[in-house]
Amino acid sequence: MRGIRANDRLAMSCGELYAVISRTSQTSVKSTAITNETNERAPLLKDSKSYGGTSTTTICKSRAGSSYCSDNDSRNIKGDYDDITSSGSRKHRLDCCAYMKIMTFVSILGGCCVIATYLLIAESRSPTVEFSLDLVHRDLWSNVSTPIADSLNYYDVENIVIMQTGGLSCVEFQKCLQTLRELQREYQEKQGIIQELPFNFLIGGDRQTYEARGWNYESGLPLVQQNASLVIAFIGNYTILAPSSLQLRSAVSLIAESVRRKKLQSQYKIFGLRNLTNGQNDGKALFGAIGQWQQFAGLI
Repeated sequence: MRGIRANDRLAMSCGELYAVISRTSQTSVKSTAITNETNERAPLLKDSKSYGGTSTTTICKSRAGSSYCSDNDSRNIKGDYDDITSSGSRKHRLDCCAYMKIMTFVSILGGCCVIATYLLIAESRSPTVEFSLDLVHRDLWSNVSTPIADSLNYYDVENIVIMQTGGLSCVEFQKCLQTLRELQREYQEKQGIIQELPFNFLIGGDRQTYEARGWNYESGLPLVQQNASLVIAFIGNYTILAPSSLQLRSAVSLIAESVRRKKLQSQYKIFGLRNLTNGQNDGKALFGAIGQWQQFAGLI
């Protein structure tokens, strides 16, 4: 009995060992089946989609010891690569377009700065017309109805001659009218004839511009090219002190109006005329002021 029991114990031990081994194998198979079944029941894992906030990736299946992926997976990978390449090309084109736009803007801005600088320099060198011309007609002060002089052909007028009358100045309208009449009387006595003053226009300290021979007649002033010049005289003496800014602006307005009315060529020149009988410094301050104008061409 003991021998039988020993054999039985051995057989049972072997049976138990076999049984254990068999159960282990079955359990493994069962576990594998469950795993496969679970994967089949969870298609979200195959499509690399997120579920419950957790992202999964596509897993290549193993067959005969080697890994492989489906054609769909390969096409997906190639499509992703093409998308990345296309996105990079679009980004490169956008960067190029943005660069060209920036360079174009910078070029335009630089050109505008150059033009603005040129205009600023030109403006600083030339007087600025800031108000209209205040012109007083000859009928209000002169005793000459028609000057005795040749007519001006404005197609030939290309010079502006500026000088001073000397003597007293005036800063009020009535005083300027009185001063002009005194100048006219002295000139007529000297000439021995009722004749207009030898100026085309005069500018008073009251900022008014007074017509003498005007745009239609030669000035008759010696040393001046008669058929090509308009003569503008500042009433008073400006050897030490220059005319006021308002007087200078009145002269600029008169010149601009002359061009606008086509009584003066647009490419005109400005000259200063000294009365040497009053000395070498006659009108020094006046000529120092108009000498800053761009069209100033020197003294006669």
